Amino acid sequence: MISQSLERDLCGMKMADSTKIEHNPKILSGPVLTNSPNAVLSKTLLSRYQDLPLDADQILATYIWIDGTGEHLRCKDRTINFLPKVPKDLPVWNYDGSSTGQAEGHNADTYLVPRAIYKDPFRRGNHILVMCDTFKYNMEPTVSGSVRPMQG
Repeated sequence: MISQSLERDLCGMKMADSTKIEHNPKILSGPVLTNSPNAVLSKTLLSRYQDLPLDADQILATYIWIDGTGEHLRCKDRTINFLPKVPKDLPVWNYDGSSTGQAEGHNADTYLVPRAIYKDPFRRGNHILVMCDTFKYNMEPTVSGSVRPMQG
């Protein structure tokens, strides 16, 4: 199994020593993903899906926000049929904030309010990245979910 082989050895090091990866040139220069199931995926396979035809009016909007830790990003996609010019053109969206540490179990609805739009550099076409502020069920801002400092 992959996990057993990784546990036994990571490019010549015991797994307990894996915290020292950044200080070990052998690991950084070696085949890092040889034991990963993702290693068998190729760029050809990725290109196959990136090249699927899309209607010109079908745009993927990736809503991005800061989670309850204040350190990690979260995202989810929605398909829209227009190219927004300003963030207010986009709909407010919601999610279960208890799964991201931004709400209690009751009244866990958390709202994503678009604040900035950028062209998606990872996808072809007119797809966009949408930076969002997060708000609790009562529309009070969450503690960690503001992207306002990133606004120009």
